[in-house]
Order: sequence, then C-alpha cells, then structure tokens
Amino acid sequence: MIRSLFILLFLLGAGSAQADYERRLSTAELLAQTDVVVIGRLTNVKEWSVDKVDYGEGTIEVTETLMGALSDSKKLTLRWSNPQYTSGRLGFKETGKAEFVWLLWRAQDGTFRVRHSGQKLPLDQKMEIVAGIEKRKAEQTLPSNGHKPTSGASSTAPTAPADAH
Repeated sequence: MIRSLFILLFLLGAGSAQADYERRLSTAELLAQTDVVVIGRLTNVKEWSVDKVDYGEGTIEVTETLMGALSDSKKLTLRWSNPQYTSGRLGFKETGKAEFVWLLWRAQDGTFRVRHSGQKLPLDQKMEIVAGIEKRKAEQTLPSNGHKPTSGASSTAPTAPADAH
C-alpha cells in the first residue's frame, strides 16, 4: 500500500515537473521552435490510438497571422501524438469561441505541429509574443559579427591617405 502510494506520488510529480519545464521556456526559446504564429480557435478535434501511441488532429480557424507565411486558407490542420503512459503529454480540446496564440512548426506533409503544450498560449500573452517576434527579426538582421553598426560608420575598410604611397 505504501509502495503504491509512493509510486503514485512519484508519477504525479514527474508529470508536474514536465509541465513546469514547459512553462519555463522563454519566449525566445518558444519562437526558435516555431515557423508560424497565428491567433485562432481549435475545432473538429479527433483523437485515436494505434500501437500504444495516442494521436490527435484538429483544425485551427485562423483570425490573425503574427509570423510566417500561410496560404490563403484560414484553416490549418494541427496534429499531435504521444506514446501512451508518458508524462508531459500533448492533448488539446476544442476551444469553442475562445482564441489562443498558437506557435506552430510546419511538417513536411503541410500540416502543423507543436512540440509541447507551451506552444498554445492565452490571448493575453499576444503582446509578449509580438515583442519576441520583433526581437527575433532584429537579431536576424545583425551583421555576421553580431554587432549593430554605429551611426556614421563606414561599411568599407579605411583607405590609406594619398600621400602614403
């Protein structure tokens, strides 16, 4: 009995530790794993299991695109999977009329995925994500030396004075 209680507490703690890990990812870390950021609601959720793996699929009805290129379609297919009996599982329910910020990566088959539940965020975090996107863009436009050019600095190497020859 005590052993069973210990095992149960351990398993609950492991799941909680995974959830805490996911919540601790910074905006920059989340965006580094992201191809597309949209605002939308999840509909048409289906879940099934095959060979000890749980699968899920739903449709994100997009109302706004914050980052990344999408086709003209305002509906994206979201897919996820989990080995059974693991902690830190992905799973999504239909969101009804509630919209969320979704940080997605594009799979080779054209569908979209998330790596962990931390990539579905409440709408009140939109401004934080937009700021992270802007910071990421600014960092990607830095010269190869990683420093911003100073004002008035020449982009070419200085030349020797004419009388130095």
